[in-house]
This record gives sequence, C-alpha cells and structure tokens, in this order.
Amino acid sequence: MDATVLAGYPGTRQSFWQRVGRAGRGKTDSLSVFVPESDAIDQYILDNPDYLMDENIEDAVVDISNNSVFAKHILCASSERPLTEEDAKWFGPRERLERAIDMWEATGQMVGDLTRGAQYNGTARPQSDISMYATTDEQYRVKQVDGEIDMEPLDKERVYREYYPGALVLYDGDQYEVQRVVEDTYNPYVELEATSTRNYTQAIHDKSVRDIEVDRSYDLGDGYQLCAGMGTVHINYSAYNVIDIYSGEVTEAMLPIDLDPISLRTQLMWIAFPPRIIEQVMQEIPEDSLIQPKEDSGFAPMGEQEYTLAGGLHGGEHGMIKMAPLELRLDNSDMGGLSIIRHPELGQPAWFIHDAVEGGVGFSHSIYENFEAVAQRTLERIEGCSCGRDVGCPACLMSSQCGNQNEPLHRPAASSLLRAALGKIREEQ
Repeated sequence: MDATVLAGYPGTRQSFWQRVGRAGRGKTDSLSVFVPESDAIDQYILDNPDYLMDENIEDAVVDISNNSVFAKHILCASSERPLTEEDAKWFGPRERLERAIDMWEATGQMVGDLTRGAQYNGTARPQSDISMYATTDEQYRVKQVDGEIDMEPLDKERVYREYYPGALVLYDGDQYEVQRVVEDTYNPYVELEATSTRNYTQAIHDKSVRDIEVDRSYDLGDGYQLCAGMGTVHINYSAYNVIDIYSGEVTEAMLPIDLDPISLRTQLMWIAFPPRIIEQVMQEIPEDSLIQPKEDSGFAPMGEQEYTLAGGLHGGEHGMIKMAPLELRLDNSDMGGLSIIRHPELGQPAWFIHDAVEGGVGFSHSIYENFEAVAQRTLERIEGCSCGRDVGCPACLMSSQCGNQNEPLHRPAASSLLRAALGKIREEQ
C-alpha cells in the first residue's frame, strides 16, 4: 500500500500512527493524508501538529473500584486461565478477589478457589455478553429491522441519551434511525433501520447533580476548590432536534422523547469558583461581548453579566470534556457535564464532569488527577480557535451532545475562568 487517507483523528496517537503506518511498510516511500473533522481535537492537532510527534502516549484510565465492573472482569479473566493466589497482586486485595469468586461460584459460573485455581464454568465466552464498561446487568441488545448488525449491548443511560426513538446514529460508517426502544421484556432491546440523510439529532435534557460526596479535594485558596467524589445525576431527556449536518440549521425542533427520567449514582469531578469570580471575569472580557438570554428561555431571569458567566462555565465544562482525550485514553462520549452559576449544595459557581455509567469507571476522576494538563489543552484550543465568535463554534466550545442546545456559551469568559483556575493551581505548586 502506497497511500492512506485518514478521515478524522482516531482518538489516540497510537491509533493515528497505526493507521497511517499501513502505507509504506519497510523502507519504501508513502503518502498519508489526514482529513480533519470540525471538532475541537482535530482542529487542535491542525494547529499543533507537534502533538503527534510526542513520544509519550495518553495515560490509560484504569479504575477497579466499581464492584460490578470488577466482578465482571474477574469472570472474563477466569475464562482465559484459572486464577490463583499469584493473581491477587493484579486483582487484590485477596479478600475482595475471593468474595467475587464466591459470588460467581454461587451462581454456577465459576468453580474452584485460589489455592487450586478458580476458573469459568459457563457454556460460552463471557466476554461476548459483557460490555467493556458494563456497570449493571440491564443491557439493551441492538437489532436491525432490515438486516443484521453486530453491535455490543448498550447500557440504559446511553440508550436514553443517544438511541431514543427517532434518533439518527452512526455505527461502523453507516447511518441508522432508531425505530423503537423495547423495555417491557426480560431482555430489552433497541431496533434500528438503515437510512441515509444529511441530518443528525441532538437530545435536549434537564440535568441536576445532587447528594455530593467528596472523596478527594484540593483547597486552592480564596474560595477555589477542585474535587473528586460521587454524586447522583438526575437526567430527563425530554425532546430532540433534527439538525442539518452541513448548514447547522435545525430542520425539526423539539420533537418529544417518550422515555422516563433516569438517575445515576456515579463518579464525578468539579471545580468551584468563589462567588466574586463574576467581578474578575467582567473586568477581563470585552464589555461589548456580554450576551443576553432569550426571553423564552429558562435563563430569562438572569442579567447579562450572570448569563455571560454561565456561558463561561458552560464553555469550560464543554472544553474540558472535548479535550480530555488528548491527555487520557478515554472516549468523551462516555462522560457528561453540568455547569451552574450557584450550586445549591456548594453555594458557588461550578462545573461538573461525570461518568455516564452507573457507579463510574474512573473517567472523571482521571480528569481531576490531570486537571492542569487538560485545562491547559482546553485553554490553548479556546484561545487558538480562529472562529472569532464570542459564543464559540464546534471547533472550540460547541458540542453535538449538549442537552441545552449549546446555550449559553461564551469563549472569553471560559478563557478567563480557565486562566483563573490554572493560576490558583500553579500558585499552590
């Protein structure tokens, strides 16, 4: 093979070089062409091509604190070879590993113990029925009404977020429309039908984060706090828009989604700012850039300063989620976020990033641990974007997954907030 064309950044440096490296094996010359998409990561790489030459690879996200995920990975490991006392160094502490083995033995899916070897006792490979990040047993099978599709089961939150009836989804390069979500059965499933349109869909939702528990935190002083912990995320997917891919115009608005609200007890991280941050932001951004809420929006009671600050918080949250894969090996579609000008439990402006699965699997906590690096990448993309728009664009702030129709967003305010947060972190160092 003499040439490759790579459509969109595949998510990691390793995948990038693996794909372009398929051309020109050995010492022969080759050509590889990278065709970027319009999202933030692709545009960042266009502006910072040296990023691809960095020898360091993105940090893997590994968190086995979720008991459901841990137990299912033990089952899969035992199907590869019997688990012994030596494996406690990988799956320990020993007591926890033994409890998982006892649980699976009670269900008839494992036999033996660590002394003799504990192994899988099922009828087929367990990997085929377990999602890599499965956290509950409630998995939705995917069926195609006009053909066959080989797709792993989906968890409930992702079905409600992306696979609601009427949604347009892409899988393996093909487009499908969701026909039904069938839940009143022992094995719930989603029905897809092949389609070809110039549209995509975007779910609209109401979200709140409650019952926060702090596991780890940095008190950065002066009212700034960076935290990681657990919280309950309540989401109501109420409607969706159909949007033209090329023009970005809404072709059908606020079509109803007939699904119940859901709640997740999951991992999250957040940064809280002092209430006076609004004064600092207003001093740093151009006065003529302030934005006002629409009269018919839920933000209508806000003044333009509060609404602009809300746009900065929202932009910071979006940017961090979008840029995290540059530092960490994760998919930003497995995370969600919330920004709020005054959280009722914190009493401060804040933005949250949460895992989009029950119990969490370490995504948001890894952002907490690498906050400075991810925030710096985000700041570089926001300030380096050539859109010139205060409300941003898909290449810096806007997200196709946003449940608030990308409102409000404010690029100068997001930049001001990120600079303030990074300044406090670097003061502490």
